Amino acid sequence: MKKSFEERLQNQEADFAWKYSSKEEELEKIRVEKRKADELVRTMEGSYQNKMTRVQDDMDQLEGFTKQEMAKVKHLVPNWKKIMPICVVNAVLNISFRFLSAPKHTSGSPENTIRPH
Repeated sequence: MKKSFEERLQNQEADFAWKYSSKEEELEKIRVEKRKADELVRTMEGSYQNKMTRVQDDMDQLEGFTKQEMAKVKHLVPNWKKIMPICVVNAVLNISFRFLSAPKHTSGSPENTIRPH
């Protein structure tokens, strides 16, 4: 009886040792996977931060361009009443000059009609 008890005890110890070593191996595999996952997370966070920085820089640049264009428009709007009549007069004079300087043909064919350029 003493021998069977000792044998069972040795068998249990061997079984526990095997279970313990297999659990240690599983735990080590989990630790390795966790390290890989942590590294991937850090890499993705860095990539995200880089993209976020680029987007913010692009937005800042676009905002600067928008402010420049708005300043140009604000400068032109008060002056449009001064500029517009000059443009209209120039356009009318240009058309009139072309009409007056174009050679006149008496035939009624379409290729001889006067057209503004």
